[in-house]
Amino acid sequence: MTSPKFIASVLAACPGAGKTTISHIVLNKYFVQSPAARVIVLTEGQNTLKNQYIQELENANVPINFTFGDFKSDAQVRIGLPQSIDQLDWDTVNLIIVDEAHNFYFAEMVQSIIKRFNPPHVMLMTGSPTKFNAHNQTEKTQYGIHYIAVEDLQKMGVFSKVNMDVVKVSNTNNPVEAVAKAMVMAKANKDDMSKIMVACPTIAYAEIVASELKKYNYTVALSTSENDQDDAQIQSFKAGQANALVVVGKGVLGFNDPNITLLLDFKSSNNLDASYQLFARVLRKHPKGMVKNYYRIGDSDFNKQVLILHKMLGLTQKNIFMGFTGKNMKLDISI
Repeated sequence: MTSPKFIASVLAACPGAGKTTISHIVLNKYFVQSPAARVIVLTEGQNTLKNQYIQELENANVPINFTFGDFKSDAQVRIGLPQSIDQLDWDTVNLIIVDEAHNFYFAEMVQSIIKRFNPPHVMLMTGSPTKFNAHNQTEKTQYGIHYIAVEDLQKMGVFSKVNMDVVKVSNTNNPVEAVAKAMVMAKANKDDMSKIMVACPTIAYAEIVASELKKYNYTVALSTSENDQDDAQIQSFKAGQANALVVVGKGVLGFNDPNITLLLDFKSSNNLDASYQLFARVLRKHPKGMVKNYYRIGDSDFNKQVLILHKMLGLTQKNIFMGFTGKNMKLDISI
């Protein structure tokens, strides 16, 4: 991070690897070297993730040797959303940390903040280093990237193995069928279904899924932009008050609950990075060592969905994680 050779340092650690705690360790060391330093942490553009970063400092896994707060505080480390930067009363900053950098570092607002403060040090955190890999393979300027892949953490016993499969349906746009077929497959495979998460493509779809899951005696937490702006439903799920979480565009970035045993991906997106980020929600080892499962759904595109699973599996391997640029993964299906 302190080397002038690089545009910025990138902590390319797979989702669930503990990037937040690693950033705490980095900050501790930074303040030992520079006790008067000023640091800002830019979180993804919702208050939830800003508050979560502050809460994780309050309940840190390592002792903290610096003060922290939001942009309006007088702390050494100030945490906030890019759109709230005018709340900050600093003219100079020594270090900027950007969370979920694959989404936000290249955004005009974040770039303008970095240009405005021109800090000597920039640290980027991401679980999807695709854009940074692509830059390093084509440009003379370089990012200094430190990789932590899924297979590294599986070898260390931090992550568990996850079974992956595709549920065959006649129409992926039918949420009633999707739930029924997924439940049949999970029961046939004797999967642990005690705590499940379901990602849906639309709010209307999610509402039907939530209704269907209640028929299987699940206590359902439904979290969408319409009914759960403060993520109270997600919190109730994490607290064990619900044993099924149904989300639309939520519960991915920064979300971690090691008790989830089954993830149903009814979005089944063709975007590999987005699918991989979602899949990673079930990588953390279960407290009781349960084997976890991840299912997508497919109709006429069933074979394509199977191939996407193989690509996602590829991204868990370090050599592929380090080299993937978003377009350069090919599957040999001739064998």
